Amino acid sequence: MFKILRLAVIYSLLFISITNSVQGKTVITVAAIEGSINSWNEFKSYSKVSPEKIQHILGAESSVRFIADMVILTQAFEKAGYDYEIEFVIAPNERRAVRMLVDGVAAMVGSDLFLNDYPESIFISEAIIKEGELFKGVFGLSSNKALMSAKSIKDLQQLTAVSLPNWKTDWSTLTKLQVKDLIPVNTYRAMVHVITFRNVDFGLIEIPRLTNPINTWTYKGVSLSIVPGIKLQMPGSRHFAVSKTHPLGSQVFKALEEGLLILREENKIQSLMEDVGVHNKKTYGWKILN
Repeated sequence: MFKILRLAVIYSLLFISITNSVQGKTVITVAAIEGSINSWNEFKSYSKVSPEKIQHILGAESSVRFIADMVILTQAFEKAGYDYEIEFVIAPNERRAVRMLVDGVAAMVGSDLFLNDYPESIFISEAIIKEGELFKGVFGLSSNKALMSAKSIKDLQQLTAVSLPNWKTDWSTLTKLQVKDLIPVNTYRAMVHVITFRNVDFGLIEIPRLTNPINTWTYKGVSLSIVPGIKLQMPGSRHFAVSKTHPLGSQVFKALEEGLLILREENKIQSLMEDVGVHNKKTYGWKILN
């Protein structure tokens, strides 16, 4: 019974996508986490220009990476000459979002992910973040003196870390560091929680635009600080993915690739990633530990 109901929902979503394309704009379903969707909608509500015209991402308080991804997606379709209307499908996590592509429930995922997070049964875009471009900072409580004074891999090996096993690149990087203990959690929120209550010392987080003097970053009311002067280079490249089984998959993938090529030539992807801290000029001189 559950399987029949599930298939009915899938086909209903596909029908909606196809019929809406006849009535006006072509609707494409994009799988994303609810919190990221909310941040995107909030960003659009106070932005003075439409996503297609955004030159820089300023003022976003949370999920800034997702906002950058959505601006890139929107502008890629516009540059390629496709008039798409994005309709979100909520996924509880990134793994489920990718599964929606395999099942054909969604046309694509709204976030770029590491290449090794994708199965072979979906279309993979050109790299949004190329090999060697992505760095993560070591984050924890500012009151954790042993952590905040860390300068080397040896210093980190005396401490405990936390991550999601599903984040294969992060988990592998921390495993290779040979930290004192590596604690698995299921969600990003849980990772922040265990650091906050001193169950573990640190986690790896993409370095945001840190403009305050004490380099703090806040998530859902919790403030964490980056260990100054050090960062870790994350192996692998990050890409968008498009469904091969969704009726619009091939068309969407063609449009995406055409648009990304134009944005890359215009240096727009690099510029947006600088806005949200992926290419963080403030940390260019920091020591790379791995």
